[in-house]
Amino acid sequence: MSVGSLVAQNVLDCLARHDRRYFLIGANTDPEAPGNFRCDMAYTVPQTDVAPTCLDVYRAILDAERPHLVIPCRDDDLSALAALRAERGDDPAFLCGSEAAAALFVDKLAVYHFALRHGLPFAPTAQDPADVAALVSEHGFPIVAKPRHGAGSRGVAVLRDAVDLDRAMVVGGYVFQPFLAPPGNWSDILRSFDVGIPLHFAVPVPDQYTGQAFIGPDGSLAGAFCSVVAMDAGKVAASRRIECPSFMAVVRAFATAAAVEGHRGPLNLQCRKLTDGRYVPIEVNGRYSGSTSARALQGYDEVELAVRLALGQPLPPTPTGTSYPMVFKVPTDATVFSANAETLRRDGVWQSRLNGDRAVKPAKR
Repeated sequence: MSVGSLVAQNVLDCLARHDRRYFLIGANTDPEAPGNFRCDMAYTVPQTDVAPTCLDVYRAILDAERPHLVIPCRDDDLSALAALRAERGDDPAFLCGSEAAAALFVDKLAVYHFALRHGLPFAPTAQDPADVAALVSEHGFPIVAKPRHGAGSRGVAVLRDAVDLDRAMVVGGYVFQPFLAPPGNWSDILRSFDVGIPLHFAVPVPDQYTGQAFIGPDGSLAGAFCSVVAMDAGKVAASRRIECPSFMAVVRAFATAAAVEGHRGPLNLQCRKLTDGRYVPIEVNGRYSGSTSARALQGYDEVELAVRLALGQPLPPTPTGTSYPMVFKVPTDATVFSANAETLRRDGVWQSRLNGDRAVKPAKR
């Protein structure tokens, strides 16, 4: 897996809680990233968008290591790994689907049209000027501008008025959505700009509804989960499990449609709940997310699902032990030994000592 993202840390945290032993292989562009050294072996790799060099490096790693499971942890990973999966006869070891399905999750306009094709609810999404004008006419301001090919909330902006919209249109590359269910204190949030841009600022999102599903190698639905999360500057701060049949129906419908289009593995929906009780997706991702480890503590361990399916083991029964309905995300510390980072920088590969310190239990080779 690529081990530089927060999603990767979630996956590693899940693996660390399992009883079985793993031999973990990480890939990263940064030799100093702490995630490298939570693995048994780490490789430095080029940026994913540096093709074909990146694919050549991945091919060499796959041939050398022959992993049982290959996990995309970033949106950029999906297309690269989907191409490699196709080269290897749709190898189910890859936790992704077809190249066509992967392309959906890196194009926000394509995801919107995917939802329309399957008759699924989705936030109105526009790019052409006439469509954007119609969106503003129907929903008013604020609206949200998202880079069409962006990821991880980077570059997303809340547009307050027509002046903001004109600037975004000149820059180009955005799609636009209504700001569904905005915070009630919206005017108070904007007031902080009266004397300039605050040094620290984020639009509070205490109630992002998150659906997660898992599509098995045969295209069947292997699991689904619903929660409401509090977001702090684009990152999950807290997660609460919810039982809601109508929301679960939306999650399952999206998973079924994604499976038809060739997706495999995890599917993440980010939704807003409207005043009439409807759940409307605003974002769809084909990977694990920033609350994956929290979901595992809440009784839905989707990393365990992937491991069992990869090994041909029966899926875990419905959890009967302790699960925590509310989980908070808190910052923690990570250490990196300079000698380890220097080895990875110099050689392009680092392997831990058999008895070295690791957060995830190692396997003997």
